[in-house]
This record gives sequence, structure tokens and C-alpha cells, in this order.
Amino acid sequence: MRDSHRAFTDSRGFAVLALALVSLIISSGALAASKIYRTVDEDGNVIFTDIPPRGDEMAKTRTVELDSFNSYQPQGTITLRSPDGREPWIVEDETETDDPSVEVNYQFLGITSPANDATIRDNAGNLRIAAKISPELQPGHRLRLLLDGSPQQTSRNPDFYLSNVDRGTHQLSVEVLDERGTVLITSPTSVVHMMRYTILGPKASSRP
Repeated sequence: MRDSHRAFTDSRGFAVLALALVSLIISSGALAASKIYRTVDEDGNVIFTDIPPRGDEMAKTRTVELDSFNSYQPQGTITLRSPDGREPWIVEDETETDDPSVEVNYQFLGITSPANDATIRDNAGNLRIAAKISPELQPGHRLRLLLDGSPQQTSRNPDFYLSNVDRGTHQLSVEVLDERGTVLITSPTSVVHMMRYTILGPKASSRP
């Protein structure tokens, strides 16, 4: 009877300890298989440990193999409810977003002066360009003027001034750049014709 009771106690103790050990492995996030050693001391107590036994203890030690366990990390907000429907606590996901900045959508960007297809007569090749943007330019953003596709000036001021522009037909456009230099919006192309006159002195008279 005592042996039967001891066997029952030993089996129940083994189950309790094994369950506790499994819970410990799951809670610590162990993903690989674990090796556990079971041994019985001189008083008949069953001991579980993850420390390999010494050479003289190998004969009375048995290895218990535990399979690997999968872990799961919940995302978002988790609401835990009690059986009566109450919410005892709420666990919030505090993961930060990659880019907390708010995207700005510009509705309009265009060149208001000179008018498209305008002819400018200036012997020095001076050209004043005025742009309009809506909504207003956001902090950290800049305007960049392009002449024939080539960047000329960058400013937060929508007014630009160029000098010594070559005679002929040119294309003007304006871009909005963000803090990283990314183009957010480009205006429609505006065409302008620059007229520059050259004053020639009188031709030298020929003598017979």
C-alpha cells in the first residue's frame, strides 16, 4: 500500500514539476528543443534539472526530451474580459509608426508671371518669375525653379529673378521639395520667349 501511494505521489509530483517546467519554457519564449535531466536522490525524491549530471550520477539519471514550442506576439489592442463581461484591463500596443509625419497634399502650383507664351524684350536678359502655391508652403519645404529642365534657384519665396537669360524660347517650371529633397509636386510648364537686341555700330566706309 505504501509503495502504491509512493508511486502515485511520485507520478503526481512528476506531472506537477513537468507542467511547471513547460510553463516556464513557454513564458521565457524558448523556441529550440530543451533537454531536462531527471534523477532520484538517496531519499527517493525526484529532481528535474537542466544541468548535465556528473559521471558518478549518470547511472541513476534519465533524460527527458521536451519538444519546441511556438510563441505568438499579439498585435494591436487586446481587451481581456471577465466572465461577466467586464473589462478588467486593456493591453495597448505601443509600437511606434515608421513615419509619424502628416502628408501634405498641395492643391495648386503654377507660374503666374510671365504668362505662358509671353515675349520678354530685355537686352540684359533679365527675367522675373512669380509662382503661386496652395495651400501655403509648409515648414521645411522649399520651392525650386527650373529653366529648360535645369535647376536654377531654391527658395521659400515664390518670386525668382534670373539675369542674362539667352535669347530664344525657354521653358519654366517650379517644384516643391520636402526636407529630404523629394519632389512633391511640379507646376505645368510655362513657355517664354526672350528677345535681346544687339546694337551694331556703323560700318566703316570704304575709300577708293
